[in-house]
Amino acid sequence: MNKMTFSNFGIGSRLEIGFFFVLVLMGALTVTGLLGMGGIHDRLNTIVEDNVDKMNLLQDMSESVHIVLKVMGL
Repeated sequence: MNKMTFSNFGIGSRLEIGFFFVLVLMGALTVTGLLGMGGIHDRLNTIVEDNVDKMNLLQDMSESVHIVLKVMGL
């Protein structure tokens, strides 16, 4: 019986298999990177939206304090 092992393949076939393996790994890394970037983008949007709301509330409170001080004559 003739067993097919990796060493029985010619150099061209081994290079093709190795190149294909590298391409598969690159594709997996690309997908992983894109999914990670999507998660980072979502978290960043949450942080920005939360901070904008807090800054708007702070601005409203600051304006209210200035109005009260103006009315009191301080």
